[in-house]
Amino acid sequence: EKEEFTFAISPYFRTDAVAMKNTVDLDSNNKDDSTVYLGIDYSLDLDLKFKDDGPEAYIKLERNGPSDYNAPLFTHNTLINSSGRVDNYQDRELLPHIEEFWYDFPLYSLPSRAKAGLFVYEAGNNIAVPAYYENYSLSLYGGKEDLKWKFYYCRPDLVNRSFLGPRIEQEREQGISYQSNKANFFAADVILERGKNSFQPYIEILSDNSGDSRARVFSTPTNKDLLGTAGLAWNLLLDKLSVKAEGAMNFGKAKSSDPAFKDVEHRGYLLYGDVSYDLGRMIPHSRFTYASGNKVTTEMADNGDTELTSGKNRAFSAYSPMNTNLWDSLGPNQEFLPLVAMGNGWGLNYGVSRPTTLGDPGLFENLILFDIGFDYQLTDKLSFTFDWWYLRAAEEGVGVFETVSKKLSPELGNEVDLYFEYELNENVIISLYSGYFFPGRYYKEKRDDTDGSIFTPFVRGDGEADGAYQIEASLAVEF
Repeated sequence: EKEEFTFAISPYFRTDAVAMKNTVDLDSNNKDDSTVYLGIDYSLDLDLKFKDDGPEAYIKLERNGPSDYNAPLFTHNTLINSSGRVDNYQDRELLPHIEEFWYDFPLYSLPSRAKAGLFVYEAGNNIAVPAYYENYSLSLYGGKEDLKWKFYYCRPDLVNRSFLGPRIEQEREQGISYQSNKANFFAADVILERGKNSFQPYIEILSDNSGDSRARVFSTPTNKDLLGTAGLAWNLLLDKLSVKAEGAMNFGKAKSSDPAFKDVEHRGYLLYGDVSYDLGRMIPHSRFTYASGNKVTTEMADNGDTELTSGKNRAFSAYSPMNTNLWDSLGPNQEFLPLVAMGNGWGLNYGVSRPTTLGDPGLFENLILFDIGFDYQLTDKLSFTFDWWYLRAAEEGVGVFETVSKKLSPELGNEVDLYFEYELNENVIISLYSGYFFPGRYYKEKRDDTDGSIFTPFVRGDGEADGAYQIEASLAVEF
């Protein structure tokens, strides 16, 4: 730290011992779906910040694994998830890449600042904005303590198309194809603060002119797609009571390039709530999410449909179902999710398959999610978190049994998560994170459509379903 600037170097290293079982097919008889492996994640942050509201430059070098989970080093048995097999990283694959960099500077003629580089956009509780994967971005922001505003622009998937660092070839097997897209993402938000209340309205526009360079889940041929999201987040703090609420709705349409097809109108919506109360060492909490989904019928299963033909997309979409190539660029950063069912944590588990349009169990889409739990500070250094989750599909899936299609139960199941964290000192943290998923009636339906029906993946289908678990023990060192 000098008189004119502060320069910080922040190294971080974490190693994880991860055990997973049945997360892919909920079948204990399948020994391939049982894995123990050692993974790592390391990074080095460099931050130069000039004082008196001067410019700031930041760069982060990191090595992690597919989709920002940890990078596997040593594996017992086979490491598989819903996207396929993942090999151990070795040689050049263990070298770091540029994960994030940006330059933030004041606009001296205006009461505002600009930020340019490789970073994410955040708004509300990050449930409907691209807050997980960094993109080449430009942001303008400013305001005072009680009123702040921000404009944001990025070119999705550009960073993946020209990957900064050694190429991980096996990521192609995970569905990351680095296809070129002609999409642009715009967003704006305002934060209003009144006492201990804050309101944040935001709006996003994804303008996609990728043409045929897209993977779509609608049969409608389209060259132009406009997916908008309007949302409002509200936070309230009353002494020991904390309340968070958020609502978001999609709008816009994908214009059909064939008169025989209707334009696809985006009509998804999401509601989110979070309540906690500080009792000192214990903080009980509860969360609720309702995310809309697309309806599918038994007639679609009878016809062998694999795409939607309707003119409406009712699934809440963080990225458009007209271009699912953008999944690794516009994913939200949902902090509170079940460890096993929705692939939270550091272990390379993408979640347990369930009826969704976008095919990603880690998204708030076609889902009713309820959580009740508590955080407890056992000692000054040891903390404990308990969560019980209930999962239900907002719209029923369909399946086929003995050549007859049928609606499937919306009951997805329950999960219990336990999390221990011990601060050995100010630089070393030891944690243990475990979760067990209890399959609901949806996974115990008898089915013989082994390839799955429309937006309804096949998991087992013999009327049985075993529980799935994940255990993570980690050691993190940071300065």
